[in-house]
Amino acid sequence: MDMVHLKKFQSHQKMKQAAITFIATQASSTDIDHLKKVFETIDKNGDGNITLKELKDGLNGVKNKEELLAIMEGADTDSSGSINYTEFIAATMEQKMYLKEENLRNAFKMFDKDGSGKISIEEMKNALGAELNDQTEDEDQWNQMIQEVDTDGDGEIDFEEFIAMMRKHFQGE
Repeated sequence: MDMVHLKKFQSHQKMKQAAITFIATQASSTDIDHLKKVFETIDKNGDGNITLKELKDGLNGVKNKEELLAIMEGADTDSSGSINYTEFIAATMEQKMYLKEENLRNAFKMFDKDGSGKISIEEMKNALGAELNDQTEDEDQWNQMIQEVDTDGDGEIDFEEFIAMMRKHFQGE
């Protein structure tokens, strides 16, 4: 398993995490077969979730407990205390897979429900779900999430800004 991908995934913005998770759910089995095998190896009891203990056992080379907890927390996007299969695939899949334009377009459409070519704050709220809405009650936080990506300052995210957000973290790798 690639620790670098897990660490980077945990620090992504919620919008980027949602887009990557969506792409992971759409991935073909041939694209992620190797990750499925790694997941099954770590998920010792076969319940479809990786607990902290299973993660520790599966990552024998990592000795830093705080690092493991941070990785677990970052990949556990639904805050369940374990990493499910989709979260694992999203956190570990190769960037080249989710940076394919077709995958990015499909993820963008997941947010852009009205088909306007732009993602509004309301569309972002709807796409990110109730659990994030509960954590982000302050309208300023939603505006800040948009502003992090909205380079032209129009209050919405167009496809080019969305692509830039998805690629930004990986420049210089």
